[in-house]
Amino acid sequence: MQSRGTPSLLLLYVGTVATALSILALALTAVVKASTGLDKSGPREKTSLELQIESSREIRRALATRVVPPPLPPITAHLAHDPRTIVAAGPKTATPAMPSQAAMDAMAMDPNAAQRQPDVHYPVIDRQASVF
Repeated sequence: MQSRGTPSLLLLYVGTVATALSILALALTAVVKASTGLDKSGPREKTSLELQIESSREIRRALATRVVPPPLPPITAHLAHDPRTIVAAGPKTATPAMPSQAAMDAMAMDPNAAQRQPDVHYPVIDRQASVF
């Protein structure tokens, strides 16, 4: 076998490294061109999140705009009765009608009702007593 000198080995080493770097550069260039070509192929579909964000922005814009209602037309209705004649007549004081004697007797209270005990007995709770 022949023994090679240092300059020839160095030249072989630099050539191999340069070839490897050029192959990597060409491969990287091809990948970049392919990836940019995919983006320009056409518009992509919007995701559901993007659609919701767009919808919420439209709603926010709609709520931010002030809605001014048109002015009301003048009142053209006429009153059925002249208010001056109503005031001149004065207030009507209605006297309450007295119920008949039978109705008065029906509403009368039993005189023994105050002395009778209630039918339902509820427990008496001492709120001052300690529960503990």
